[in-house]
Amino acid sequence: MAFAVNLGKGVFLPQCKEPAFSKSIMRIKPPEVAVVPIFDFGTGAMLPVPRVGENVAKNAILAKSKNGAAWVVSPVSGKLRRIERVEHPVVGSVLCAFINIKDNIPALEVRGHNPSSMTSAGIIQAARMACIFDESDGLPLFYKLQKAKRDRVMMTVADGIDDSPYVSSSLKIISEYGVDCADGLGFILKALDGGKAVLAAYDPGDLDMDKVLNTFGFVDVIRVSGGYPAWPRFAEQHCHEKYLRVGVQALRALSLAVRTGEPQTETVITVSGDCIENPCNVVVPTGTTVRHILEQVELKKPLKYVILGDTMRGVLCPNLDVPVFPGIRAITAVSQVERPVEKKCINCGRCVDICPHNLFPSEAVRMYENGESANPAMYGGDRCDACGACTAVCPSGIDVTEIMLGEKGFGY
Repeated sequence: MAFAVNLGKGVFLPQCKEPAFSKSIMRIKPPEVAVVPIFDFGTGAMLPVPRVGENVAKNAILAKSKNGAAWVVSPVSGKLRRIERVEHPVVGSVLCAFINIKDNIPALEVRGHNPSSMTSAGIIQAARMACIFDESDGLPLFYKLQKAKRDRVMMTVADGIDDSPYVSSSLKIISEYGVDCADGLGFILKALDGGKAVLAAYDPGDLDMDKVLNTFGFVDVIRVSGGYPAWPRFAEQHCHEKYLRVGVQALRALSLAVRTGEPQTETVITVSGDCIENPCNVVVPTGTTVRHILEQVELKKPLKYVILGDTMRGVLCPNLDVPVFPGIRAITAVSQVERPVEKKCINCGRCVDICPHNLFPSEAVRMYENGESANPAMYGGDRCDACGACTAVCPSGIDVTEIMLGEKGFGY
């Protein structure tokens, strides 16, 4: 883990985005078997459309809810071998379709729309039909648009804040597909009947940000710098009204959904860490396993810790045969996680000072060390977003974040 320095309401983390950012996005060889998550969108049980043993085409409906309100599109063409639950470190138990990929099965043809004639409802429906997930929070984009329209949201923020040390996938999307992202943002404004749009982009200090941002056209750009986590600071300074936050990958997916009819079947992921010989950003079909991705990049050290996400918010991935999907923006492979030997809390107050939401992590630690039962609301654990800043600055090496989230044995 990168060395952390407390700078007020943020942790200074030396950035490790190079050399991954400087390389073009790499399209890796497809896997032999895709493990496609069948998310239910909160609608209950999903029913597979093809039977086990049948062929399925890319872009075809793989599964749908009983009421037909939600569906999952196949990101690959191949033969459906089986459907079973997989324990995933990010989302828990999830039903997955195992598809043997075949190159000789053509993708289902899709058609775009006439952008000039698209209505607000039509854009929202296009996001729904394309099964677009927003990588900033893992929620379906059509659901977020429906809620924002009901709430009369008049500000949309394109989220390009890669403030974690290794992640550069959002900045790379902006750099290479900024025109598409701006186009998708325009459709968002049309869906919400107007309003203001801004791009929030993290400036790590060692990149040519003018070059990165020069494709974003009409959108106001706000460069965010300083300590981690950056989003709460940006929201406090610039979001003085109701706002909709949308990741730049979701914006590009919306542009493609409207103009070409393509569903979201791929995601861009930063593969980095001190175990990786050639860090890079890769584009892979949803359902590609972590193991397959790591096999396509050269390793310079044996894998010790594989993290889905970055070293700050990510989760350890002990099983490499789990799939990636939109929302997993990085795979970080490191040989060690630098942490002091854990000692008792010294009541220094650094975790309280650093918390972007003004919570009381020290109170959670005190109750944990005293063996007291607690409701998370007593110390703000119900509002913790697991940014990891409190853990990063703790001089006693305590995993304060785990305690805040109740993952270290609190007797709730």
